[in-house]
Amino acid sequence: MRDYLSRLLGQRYQVETASDGQIALAMIQQRPPDLALVDVLMPNLDGFGLLQKIRSDPRVQTLPVILLSARAGEEARVEGLEAGADDYLVKPFSMRELMAHVETNLQISHLRHEIVSKEQDARTEIERIIEGIADPFYALDNAWRFVYINRKAQEMLGQPRETLIGTNIWDTFSTAIAPQAYEQMQRAIREQHPVTFETFSDFLNSWVEINTYPNDLGIAVHFRDISVRKKAEEAARIAQEQADQERQRVLDIFTSIGDAFVSLDREFRFTYLNRRAGEIYGQLIGRPPDSFIGITLWDTFPGSYESDFGVTYRQVMSTGIPAQLESYFLPFKTWFEVRVYPSKDGLSIYFADVTAQRKAQLALQVAEERLRMIIDSAKDYAIFALDREGRVTNWNTGAERVFGYSESEIIGQDGAIIYTPEDRAEGIPEAELSKAISLGYSENERWNCIKKVAVSMQVEWFALSLTRAANFRVSQKLPVIQPIGNWQNNVIGCYKP
Repeated sequence: MRDYLSRLLGQRYQVETASDGQIALAMIQQRPPDLALVDVLMPNLDGFGLLQKIRSDPRVQTLPVILLSARAGEEARVEGLEAGADDYLVKPFSMRELMAHVETNLQISHLRHEIVSKEQDARTEIERIIEGIADPFYALDNAWRFVYINRKAQEMLGQPRETLIGTNIWDTFSTAIAPQAYEQMQRAIREQHPVTFETFSDFLNSWVEINTYPNDLGIAVHFRDISVRKKAEEAARIAQEQADQERQRVLDIFTSIGDAFVSLDREFRFTYLNRRAGEIYGQLIGRPPDSFIGITLWDTFPGSYESDFGVTYRQVMSTGIPAQLESYFLPFKTWFEVRVYPSKDGLSIYFADVTAQRKAQLALQVAEERLRMIIDSAKDYAIFALDREGRVTNWNTGAERVFGYSESEIIGQDGAIIYTPEDRAEGIPEAELSKAISLGYSENERWNCIKKVAVSMQVEWFALSLTRAANFRVSQKLPVIQPIGNWQNNVIGCYKP
């Protein structure tokens, strides 16, 4: 049989023969062939024994083996295939049948080797890529055993990958894996869906992002250290909290200040109103404060565009120079005092309703004008005013008649000029001025000096303290003193009627 097969196959292939199973095994192990034809009935080591030895040797376990047997039937064929044979050929067989089986199995073996080679190349390329990944990566089978660990994962786990391959991750790192990691990886396997999560690893003392990719054979795990990002996020969170607190502090300040405050964007739309501004606007047009946000000033207050306020706002927006004005807004019949400041986002406007102050100021001006007219018309009484330093600020016609000084001469002079030298030496002018300022009045009867005659006269006078804009004015009122003249019309004295 050996010679017959050698002649048949030798025409197309290089053939080597062995007289028994032991010799055949040694030849196969020493120089593995492309295919082995094994007779079941061989001495020393039969065909099934040789087949078992081949399949248990990693060096040749993929060798294609065709069993040759005289046993026919499906049961014998199944027995041979179950034993590990690639094909089963029943003797006797024709040369054509033998050649067909040999060629088919050689082609299958060749294809298998190509596939294995390509798979190995692909695996090698994948491993090369995974090894080059800067982040740790490992793969587990369905029993949670390590089947692959890249270099970065080996460094992270702190053990050689050769030691870890084949070990169960939960047994090997029972205390190192965070509960969240265990739960998420179990969920990925259970749901067969990728899961990504972040957790703090006590084992690594750092924050990690873990990406799990389940498959039919197990699960692949890729993770990376995100401690730097977490620190940056925490710093950003703290900074945002501080910014929010500062913003709230500023808003509280704006809310608490007495003046109304609003901010406008560069399109003159309201972006903020404090409580006082909301109160004023609400009283004027009957709308809640939040209804103004996002609406332009011009739409909110018709007529404001061409008003003094609108002109000033547009000027500050274009020039970037702060401005201040006080003007009357006719549609509301209200006086406003406004301070306008440019900002990078638009305008900051402080304003106050000063209608009451303006009315009071106008009333004061009217009263002062009436008083001035009364004082100027009082020809028989000397009425004049001093400032807090005692300088003359007002001098009526009666004062000019009594003391002889014209208004142009006396205004700005020290009021002590009408006191006698003795009184000035004793500080009487200052004392009476101080008394008028502190008590609101001062009165006395004393000698005073007049300009046109070198005499002193005793007058009764009364000083009244008036207050306006933190400036005290002291007015003096003297009864009319009649001069006493001689035959030459020189004044030699005076009397009070």
